[in-house]
Amino acid sequence: MKKLMLGNEAIARGLFESGCSFVSSYPGTPSTEITEFAAKYDEIYAEWAPNEKVAMEAAFGASLSGKRSFCAMKHVGLNVAADPLFTIGYTGINAGMLMTRECILHKTNRIPATMQRLPKSQCLSHPTLKKHWK
Repeated sequence: MKKLMLGNEAIARGLFESGCSFVSSYPGTPSTEITEFAAKYDEIYAEWAPNEKVAMEAAFGASLSGKRSFCAMKHVGLNVAADPLFTIGYTGINAGMLMTRECILHKTNRIPATMQRLPKSQCLSHPTLKKHWK
């Protein structure tokens, strides 16, 4: 059955259908709604973090323990979360981990992702979310 959804609601649905069980985010429009929608699924533990670095570290920890995880933040939050982002690049993960930030400055995530050889995408609200999650 088809259902009309907002983009952030569809991302949360994709997280659920892909087996994500942990979401940690720092609130900031427009990415706030992803966590709010994900929290509606009983199978997903969702929490707010005090800052972007803590959100990414929590999602990273969940991934290290074998749980698929997700974190969201505002576009400038990637600067705050740079330490764990670079650690992820050389440590690796044990389960899927997805990170997104609002798509205002599309090119700002390319440099750190390229430096750490992490996969990157222009905008997460694309229908290929589930395909790339594998």
